[in-house]
This record gives sequence, structure tokens and C-alpha cells, in this order.
Amino acid sequence: NPVRTTLTRYGVRAATQDTASYGNRPDGDKEEKRLKGGVWKVLMDFQPMLRSKVEEETISGHHLSDTITAFADPNYGDGTWLHDDHGPIPVAFDGIAYDLGEEPPSSPVDGRLIPQDAPVIGYASAVFAGEGTKTVTIDVPESAHKPGFISWVWKVRKDHQGQYAPFIHSDWSDQLALSTETSVTPWKVQIYSAAQVKETRGGTYLIDDLWVSGFPQSHPGWAGREPFGADVPTMRHRLLFFPQGLEVAEENRDKAEEIGSVEIPARNGYYPSLGDLTFRVEPERVGTYVFTTEFDGDSRVEAYRSVLDDPNEQYTRKEGRPIAISTHARDGADSDQIVAGSGPVSIVDSVCYEGVEAGGEYALNATLVDRETGVPLSNEQGLVSARTEFRAESTKGCSEVVFRVQGEQLRGKQLVVFEDLYQGNERVAFHRDINSREQSVKGEEPKKPRMARTGAVSNSLAVMGILLAGMGLAAHRVSRRCDS
Repeated sequence: NPVRTTLTRYGVRAATQDTASYGNRPDGDKEEKRLKGGVWKVLMDFQPMLRSKVEEETISGHHLSDTITAFADPNYGDGTWLHDDHGPIPVAFDGIAYDLGEEPPSSPVDGRLIPQDAPVIGYASAVFAGEGTKTVTIDVPESAHKPGFISWVWKVRKDHQGQYAPFIHSDWSDQLALSTETSVTPWKVQIYSAAQVKETRGGTYLIDDLWVSGFPQSHPGWAGREPFGADVPTMRHRLLFFPQGLEVAEENRDKAEEIGSVEIPARNGYYPSLGDLTFRVEPERVGTYVFTTEFDGDSRVEAYRSVLDDPNEQYTRKEGRPIAISTHARDGADSDQIVAGSGPVSIVDSVCYEGVEAGGEYALNATLVDRETGVPLSNEQGLVSARTEFRAESTKGCSEVVFRVQGEQLRGKQLVVFEDLYQGNERVAFHRDINSREQSVKGEEPKKPRMARTGAVSNSLAVMGILLAGMGLAAHRVSRRCDS
């Protein structure tokens, strides 16, 4: 048999180079052949990935930042970042910031399972040539800037790597709602309030109405999730007293005396007639009583503290008999408490006072408030309000303040008039009872046209026929008299 020389290639493992051998030689053949061949380098693909940490758990502005660190998966191949003749292989990472709403998921979600319609806050990208750390920042558009949780998800897409795609092992994604990648834009509480004076047989007391909004709808029911704590369940409502000579100012808040306090739920809603047995006005004490509402804040909601200079929350007790006012609102057209639902209308508020200084100069400010929402009525010019100034001829008397407004704006609404009596810049009396019938008017609903019933139409036509016939007969008689 003739000797034949072959070069045989054996596939060994996909992870290492193949083996070539020179075979089919007869036993004892000592021949050695050297063949000049090419030179090659074997490159092992790798799996790029990263870990991230949001810059701030609480977001205060319109910028969202995330610090990301890229590295090679230590559990794949030799666990190192791949280099070629030009250096480290560049890899593009894509980041998406998702809106998680009021509460993040109870546990992280696989980034590959995120629904396509999940709300997105913004997109970012970063290119790493080797292991390292970068901080990326995106601007949150005004339309997307709202309270809620936000979480980043970072991905590597093999088909996004261009000529370097063959060196990337596979697609990679981290998880949604990881604790290190989640932050929150906090909710901001809004509170409207109106203090009231209540004269009782046992003395004078102050109560307060609150309209609270701005909390998440589920507040205070969220138990929290690392690193975010549970909701704080209550707010404090306090009555402070600033004695005469101590200015009602923020720098004097800690110097004021606390008359009493109550706790109210930290949730949205209307809280009427908040009071306590301690909220008593002592006749001999001269000064200003001020209601204040405070919320310590939690992981979802910013801390809140009402201002001291809100005149709706103050009551000043002067020496002598306190000023009292009573009111009655009515339609300017017919003096009832229903105003027309279209065209220009007027609302007349009659305010009677007692205990003022004879000859003193006073001003009455009045505001229309939507009874259902507790929010002052407004239009293009601002709040719907009215004002009148007068000189008190004696210690008691009455005055009128008149609102002029379009009926269309009042249509179907139950409205309450709130009044404040000022002497100079000081509010000396007020009347703000959201449930007062005397202070209320209602905007008339537009009347719907009604079709007459068939029988009624027939009767009307019959009557019209009789009338027309009578008119014809009368005309005939007149004509005959003219002829004769």
C-alpha cells in the first residue's frame, strides 16, 4: 500500500482552539515535515453588565441622575473585559427610567418582563471601554414631572454593538425596582383652612375647618419597602397664642404659647369643626390666636408646616367686648337665595356688626367659596371677591357688600360667603361657616325645554280655533256695520 500524508483537524471544545494532527503514517515512519502557515489570535467573548446606585433617593428638581459601574460577568469565561489589538472592547449600555406610580412593586421585576406600555420618564445611554464608573443625568420634562416613584433599568443589547457584536456573549438586563435604582419625587401637601369663633353658654371657643389635598391616594396605608419607610399616619393641628406685644411672625413661633392640639389623619379630605376643650378664648387675655397644621413628612410626602400669617387662621382678642358679626347672603334681583344661572347677577351680603368703635374706619372683605370643595371661586381676573369700606356711626350697625359675577359661573353650585372685618391692616372679626344657610346661595340650573303632551297640544289648538273663529265673527260684524 502506498504511503499517503494527511493533515487532520479535530474539534475539541468550543471554548478552546481546535487541534490539528499529521496522521495516517506507517509504523516506524520518522519523517518530520514543517509547513509554513498563518498566525492567529483566539479571542474569548465576554458578558458585560453593570450595577447602579441612584444619586438621591428623594428627587427635588427636574433632573434625574444615576451612577453606574460596568464590569464583566465573573461567572462567564475568564471573567475579564475583552481586549483586542486596539484596547478594551467598547460596549453601549441603554438605560430607561420608569414611572412606578404611588408604590413600587413589593419585589424587583425581571427587566425582560416589563410591559411595553409601562410609563417611561426618560432614556439615557453610556458607552464603556473597559470597566469603570460614570454618572448619567437626564432632564425630566415638565409633563412627566409629578410625584411618584421612579426606577432605572439598564440593558445591553447585542444587536446594538455594531462591529463588536460578535464579542458580546448575549443580551443582558438588570431588574426593575431594585432598591439601589429607585427614587421618589415626593408629594406636596396643600391645606386650605378657615377658623371660626363659636359663642357658647360656657364661653368662646375656636374651631377650624381644613381641606387637605396633595397626599397619595393610598396614604397613610403604605407599609414601606427598603430603603423607604412606612407612611406617617397623622398630622398635628395646634392652636398657638401670641400675647399682645409679641408679633405673629415665624421667628416668634417657638415663643408662642400652645393652647392645645389635636391629631388628624394624614390623608386627603375635608375635616370640619376641628376643636378641643382646650381651644377656649379667655376673655381677659389680649392677643392673637393662630391655628397651625404640621406634618413631619415621610418617605413619600414632604414635611409641611402652615404659615403663621394666614389671616384665615387668626383671631385677635382686644381689650373690651369682642366684635361679633352676623351675615345674610341673598340674590340681588329678588332677595331669595337662588341666583340666575346665566347673564350678569349680583349677590348681596348683609353684614351686621356689634362691638366696633364708634367713628372707626372699617373694611369688609368677602369671598365666594364652593361649598362642595371648600375652594374659593375664581375666574380670569382672580378670586371672586367683593369689598366695602365704611365708618361706624355707632358700636353696632349693618353694611352691605355686593358681588357682581356672570351667572354661568355659578350654575348648579352651592356657594358660601366668607367675610372678614378689618380695621386698618388688622382683622378684628370674621364669619366663615361652610355649613351656614344664612351665608349660602345657589346657582340656578338651566331650565330644559319641555315638549307639550299630545292632548295638551290638541286642547291648545282647539282653544286657538275658538278664538280665531270669534275674531272672524267679530270682523264680519264690523264689516256689515260699515256696509250699512
